[in-house]
Amino acid sequence: MWVTETLPDGLTYAGETSKTPYDVSTDRRTIIWKIEDVSVNDVITPITYKAKIYEESEDGQEYETTTVIHADERDLAKIGNTNVVDRTATDTIRIRSEEHTSELQSRL
Repeated sequence: MWVTETLPDGLTYAGETSKTPYDVSTDRRTIIWKIEDVSVNDVITPITYKAKIYEESEDGQEYETTTVIHADERDLAKIGNTNVVDRTATDTIRIRSEEHTSELQSRL
């Protein structure tokens, strides 16, 4: 199976991650990790990565990331749910001036 993280306009993948990505889009906003030998209810090591925040981001601005777990049709039983909505998570990131730096660390 694989995990896809999609970053919104305003964030780009900064190149550091706890697990080597299988693929990164040319605009650096979609990161894909391949996860092998995983079954339902298995605990995996969290995937962390850093993203660059656009300099133009304003205090209080919010960004929403989207994470989706995918599998080949034959492997969907491993996930335990064929409905993609149930395999999708979103996370909202709010920029605060006192914490505004050029990099953001996220944990999936």
